[in-house]
Amino acid sequence: RSNWLKNLAAHPEVRYWLGGREREATAFAIAPGIETQDDLPVRVSCLATALKRHSAMFGTGFAILMPRKSSMIEP
Repeated sequence: RSNWLKNLAAHPEVRYWLGGREREATAFAIAPGIETQDDLPVRVSCLATALKRHSAMFGTGFAILMPRKSSMIEP
């Protein structure tokens, strides 16, 4: 069984691809048993609050990706 949410919580600096381009983001993991930071960025806080409730009720997990300012990596 994969522990990808625990891995994201431990190593939140990630890369993803969108529109054929590589981008950088900070990941915030929301799941039962994973501690969430108290000082979330404003852009993440509202969504994280809603997802925490859903996660607690249904045992689901989520990842929120917040793009970093230099989110485009040139080849």
